Amino acid sequence: MDLTVNKSRYAGFTLIELLIVIAIIAILAALLLPVLASAKRSAQVTYCLNNEKQLALADLQYVADNKTFIQPSPNAYLSSNNNAEWLGNMIDALSRNTNVLLCPTAMTPAPASVISQYSLDTDVGAGNWVGTADSYYIRGGLSGGTSGLSVIAASYMANGWLYVSGGKGQGDGNGFEGGSGYAADPGLYYATESSLNVPANTPFFFDGTWCDCWPLERDAVAKNLYTGILGEGQGKQGLEMGRMTITRHGINASAADRNHQKNWNIAPPVGAINMAFADGHAQYTKMTYAIFNFNWHRNWGLPPNTISPGNPQ
Repeated sequence: MDLTVNKSRYAGFTLIELLIVIAIIAILAALLLPVLASAKRSAQVTYCLNNEKQLALADLQYVADNKTFIQPSPNAYLSSNNNAEWLGNMIDALSRNTNVLLCPTAMTPAPASVISQYSLDTDVGAGNWVGTADSYYIRGGLSGGTSGLSVIAASYMANGWLYVSGGKGQGDGNGFEGGSGYAADPGLYYATESSLNVPANTPFFFDGTWCDCWPLERDAVAKNLYTGILGEGQGKQGLEMGRMTITRHGINASAADRNHQKNWNIAPPVGAINMAFADGHAQYTKMTYAIFNFNWHRNWGLPPNTISPGNPQ
């Protein structure tokens, strides 16, 4: 009997065998892709934590050299209001290493279609662009200065209660002191390193949608954890904490909850941000009311008979 013909008949795969192989590959892909995505997010968290730690350490070195925290400075970065927050001086302190300002989860600008839905984006002024959970913000409309840049893109925010010039607080926080109904007393700024009563609990830099904020005890947390709440000192007191209550880490940032209505004590949102503190350490911080336990300003603490953290819910 001639076996050659029979062997040639069975040289290839049958349709059933091919379908089985394809099914096995699909199952393996379904099992591996989430693992790979999780590993990528973990790597991004580590990279981001290192960036923020560098920012905190640069600020501490700046304190050692200048006896004050990194301040808004027209010498480092000029703008229409001679104020570029901390970004210009920080870039100078980091020898123009602007990559440290970007979280790997937020390496692109927000699409115009997203920004157009952000009802408070006009607070940042012309030439600027707010960020989201998965996009950086742009501090634009600037020119000159030692940084040599016309715009700065960044993913991180600074604690505005560090802005002190000549012993006097500066920035939006001045509008909150004494008379706003939120502040505990007018001595809220961290004027010197010695005023950091609990350095390990005092936030310096953290993930956010704009360059700075002045958190207060009765601030509201954001319901939109993708865009946060911009706030600013234009009659919108109580929204500053909303600038960093976003979902940048822990899950796919683009899938952040757009309308989290539940009380965070009952159902805290999924996700987290990274934060760097006055002692130089950085940590992964989940979105819970625990963010109100940090010493955001010098005399942090709820005044008597005030509404609980996260108001309103």
